[in-house]
Amino acid sequence: LAARLVSAIVNYIANRTVVFRGRITLPSTRKYFLLACIRGLISAVVAILFAGVLKLSIPLMLVIRALVEIILFAPSFKEQHNKIFR
Repeated sequence: LAARLVSAIVNYIANRTVVFRGRITLPSTRKYFLLACIRGLISAVVAILFAGVLKLSIPLMLVIRALVEIILFAPSFKEQHNKIFR
């Protein structure tokens, strides 16, 4: 859990200052972490559903989890660009 929190903080700072070239603000911080929680929840729910329903092996689950993250990347980037870091 601590590693995920540190990763989220580093990702926020990098996205805000490098990718979207802006200042760190409280509203953007809240929105970013809400989006990160939603992405994490979607990824976890999909993993649980596949693991519970289809009884997939762990290597296959890792592949599916990676595919979910790839699918979530574009809408997440768009949300960050249009609503969080505008």
